[in-house]
Amino acid sequence: MDVVLGPAFAPGGEPLNPSLDSEFRFAHVFWLAAGVLLWWSLFSPERRAPVTRVLLVIAAIGGVARIISVLWVGWPHPVFIGALVLEVVILPLVIWWHWRVFPPARADRAAAD
Repeated sequence: MDVVLGPAFAPGGEPLNPSLDSEFRFAHVFWLAAGVLLWWSLFSPERRAPVTRVLLVIAAIGGVARIISVLWVGWPHPVFIGALVLEVVILPLVIWWHWRVFPPARADRAAAD
């Protein structure tokens, strides 16, 4: 919905200048693609473990960008504070768990099959 409706419809959102609106919609295409890839990876979790981990790490790094935003601009809407907690606390735990359940050696063997 962020691609179609734009930033004004995000929690706490408002209309932006054309450059920021364009960037917002463009970035959300990547999040949409990441969601589709993550969903796809769930249908063969052991074989597609590297894809899952890459997507989770990218999302966790996005949390660092949110921290930078908090430091430079201030606190966002509470929905995005929840996303920040998810990205910098929960996702690293999920990545650690995923690594233990699907270690690289096992994932590499499954990909070779």
